[in-house]
Amino acid sequence: MDALEQLHRHGLTVRADGDTLIVEPRDRLTEELRNAIRTSKAEIMARLRAQQLDADDERDIRRWLAHIGETDEITIIEILAGCAINPDALDYFIWRSQEAKP
Repeated sequence: MDALEQLHRHGLTVRADGDTLIVEPRDRLTEELRNAIRTSKAEIMARLRAQQLDADDERDIRRWLAHIGETDEITIIEILAGCAINPDALDYFIWRSQEAKP
C-alpha cells in the first residue's frame, strides 16, 4: 500500500496546494503518518497531479507505457503527473498511445 492509500485508509483527505500537501483532519495525523508523508511527498504529489487527468487519457497513456514495457509504477505516475500539468507532454503521449490501440 502506498502512502496516499495509507492516508486515505486512515480517513484523511489529501490535496495539493502548489508544492504544499494539505492533509485533513489534522488531528488524525499520527507521527507514523507524518513520517510517511515526509518520505513519500514527491510520490504523493505526483499521484495527486495524475488524478487530474481525464480517465480515458490516463488509460491510453498507461496502455502505451505497457506496450513499450514500462512497468515501474513510480515512473508511470511521474509521466501521468507530467501530462496533467504539461499540455505538450499530454499531446505527445496521447499521440504515441495510438500505437497501442487494440
